[in-house]
Amino acid sequence: MDKTAAEVLGQAMNRKPSNGKSVWCTMVLRLMDTEEYSNNYCRSLALVLELFPEVNRKELEKELDKSDEDMFIVLHTYGSHFNYHERYPAEFRIYTPDKAEGIRQSYKKELRNAYDNSIRYTDTFLSSVIGYLASLDACSALLYSADHGEDILDDDRERFLHASPTTTAYQLYVASLAWFSDAYRRNFPAKAAAAGINETAPATTHALFHTMADMASIRGRFVDPTVSLVNPGYDRKRPRRYLNDHNEAVPFRKTGLEPEDMEVFARFGIKP
Repeated sequence: MDKTAAEVLGQAMNRKPSNGKSVWCTMVLRLMDTEEYSNNYCRSLALVLELFPEVNRKELEKELDKSDEDMFIVLHTYGSHFNYHERYPAEFRIYTPDKAEGIRQSYKKELRNAYDNSIRYTDTFLSSVIGYLASLDACSALLYSADHGEDILDDDRERFLHASPTTTAYQLYVASLAWFSDAYRRNFPAKAAAAGINETAPATTHALFHTMADMASIRGRFVDPTVSLVNPGYDRKRPRRYLNDHNEAVPFRKTGLEPEDMEVFARFGIKP
């Protein structure tokens, strides 16, 4: 019989779970054994501390002890947010110089170098997660996506950061990836094939919820298969919207895109 998440967490922390409390830990990844949702959640604190060395073990244990209620824990990485050179350890200073004294064109190189270093660090983290999943010989899948891009003084508009009332191509065009274990591909060949077919399909982060649910074969009235990128019926013509800094969902074509942005999209073969 599979162990509960609380038992796994307790073993990882060398202590027994109190009062049978269920503690579920997720890192936007989930190990799936069968299509009937017999899920083996990430092997907990041991994995958490391995992949997130910056997590304070004692503080995490303290949080777990605060309540006897069931708990759902999400670990959210800070990613490539400004100040970029603070988002990676010293050994990832591949591109230098990477410390800008200000936000202006004269420090554009430093800003970009630091941003690229932070991206490399994210790549390394994702590689470690995929490597761990691959080592389990389990039916597993991973879905990753950035929630926004970034302006880093890219053109004569000298825009910087993100989430402004009007957006740019640099903010909208983001990286994403899906990875499937061999066992997952054997058990869910149609889903893995659909992901490949939809690799270049236009999508927004709205698709993440539906895609993750579909990857786990979860069904429900809030799950729409036509918004899932692992579904052959994915709707490529669905209207896309941009959530601005006032939490307003603005139609994609009314976000203030300019000719410079159309040139960027064209450079990457994107038809907005």
